[in-house]
Amino acid sequence: MPAYRGLVLYLFLSPLYVFLTDWTPIALVLASGVLSVVTLPIMTLIVLRLTADRKVMGRNANGWLTNTVMVLAILGAVYLSWEGVGELLSDFQKG
Repeated sequence: MPAYRGLVLYLFLSPLYVFLTDWTPIALVLASGVLSVVTLPIMTLIVLRLTADRKVMGRNANGWLTNTVMVLAILGAVYLSWEGVGELLSDFQKG
């Protein structure tokens, strides 16, 4: 598909201008890390909701063991996100 090929070329070739400048992407890397830490629990909750729904998945829906593991993963991600955001805010206040 031409649209797919164009999208792939845009996504993989457009960031290459960084090599031609003296710009350093440190702020972008830090921002994406913070964003992924915050959105991980939300994405995991959406996956749990979709895969546990019998109307959507039919007979392939998650069982109780899989749902329990997913809930534990969500709780762990929320805890780590809370700690990470708290540490980031304390670092900002110090510096």
